[in-house]
Amino acid sequence: MKGDFSRDTFDPLKHFSRVLEQQGRVRVDADSNEQTAILLHYLRTLVTDLIGPYAGPEDSYGFKIGQTNNGDFTIGEGRYYINGILCENEKLDNGKEDITYKTQQDYPNPPHLDPGETYLVYLDVWERHITALEDDYIRETALGGPDTGTRTKIIWQVKIEQWGKTNPIPESCKKMHFEWEDEWVTRWQPANRGLLKARVKRPEESSGPCLTAPDAKYRGQENQLYRIEIHQGGKVGEATFIWSRDNGSVASRVLKLSGTELNVEKPLGFEPGIWVELSNDEQELRGGKPGVLRKLIKVEGDRFTLESPLSTPSDIPNNEDWPTKVRRWDQRGDAILVREGKGEDG
Repeated sequence: MKGDFSRDTFDPLKHFSRVLEQQGRVRVDADSNEQTAILLHYLRTLVTDLIGPYAGPEDSYGFKIGQTNNGDFTIGEGRYYINGILCENEKLDNGKEDITYKTQQDYPNPPHLDPGETYLVYLDVWERHITALEDDYIRETALGGPDTGTRTKIIWQVKIEQWGKTNPIPESCKKMHFEWEDEWVTRWQPANRGLLKARVKRPEESSGPCLTAPDAKYRGQENQLYRIEIHQGGKVGEATFIWSRDNGSVASRVLKLSGTELNVEKPLGFEPGIWVELSNDEQELRGGKPGVLRKLIKVEGDRFTLESPLSTPSDIPNNEDWPTKVRRWDQRGDAILVREGKGEDG
């Protein structure tokens, strides 16, 4: 979650039951955020223990897959729980029609559905971080519109997986049920998703493990929550990553793009020489597709100048606005190549 947080202290292995504030102490965001996480962990674990990993209420059983027509199908209204997470599906704005595969609010431009093929239809659920960039409603209008707290939102997406030679159709629903975790969930969410070790840069002339180089910028007074994020997936030597000292929280809405000129709503935190990522909400909702990186060479008020011209990527549909936001990253160069057992200075 790319918010301006001091740190994330929740650890389920600690088995803490609540946070207790003490008089005369400094209040920090980490304490209240941890209290929320403790309660949410308790509720979701309780729901899973009571009803199982997936279930819905009898009188409002949601997400029933309905009639197919012209490469589309309906998704019934109601509620459903996935690992204790509540998913809610309402009808379309007119209150009369069920939404369909193609009209899902949080799954823009889903993959094409061929009427002549057979598909597995499944529900993918995750939690998305929402700031004032994604939803202007959460700004505090009484104070002139600053962003205060952020939100998280449960994103559910009805997706498809085509049956084929590598995905043979199961003999029965019962067999599918027994194979669900090992064959399917493991494929989409493998247990080993990559591990990382990181350390600050040591002075070249010293072998002491406790010394850090001045240019590592790790010894300043300001609080920093480092974020390292895979930018382009792939094998070792192909995948790349980007990083930020501020959890990737420095971002602004894009007002206009013309060649190398970029007009933004909030220039605070941007400076010449850094690299920025340009993207839109739809890329994030389509499985976290990476944005486009460009070097920022000039900042004049709310007008940025990029090192090279920028055009809309070929995989962005014509009906989408792009870019809608720009985000600061701290590496002094393009995305960094992932190397096995070896880091690279940013």
